Amino acid sequence: MARDTNGRFCVEMPMKDNDIELGQSKSTAIRRLKLLEMRFVREPHIKDKYVEFLQEYEDLDHMQRVKEEEPGLHYYIPRHADLP
Repeated sequence: MARDTNGRFCVEMPMKDNDIELGQSKSTAIRRLKLLEMRFVREPHIKDKYVEFLQEYEDLDHMQRVKEEEPGLHYYIPRHADLP
C-alpha cells in the first residue's frame, strides 16, 4: 500500500489469469434490464437520472458499448437503478 501525490492510499488489485469464465452474464444482465425498464415506466424520473448517470460513466471511459459482432469474450454487468 502506498500514497499518491494527493495523499490518497493506492492499493494494487490482485489479478488472475484471463481464462476465468463468469457464466451467463449476458442473459442475467438482459433479465435485470427488463426489470429496470418496468421500473422506469412506473417512475420516469428515475429513468432520467439513470440515463444521465450512464452517459457520464461512458464519457469518463468507465464503460464502453459493445457491438454484438465484436469478437472475443465479453462480461456484462447486471445493472440496477440505485439512485438518490
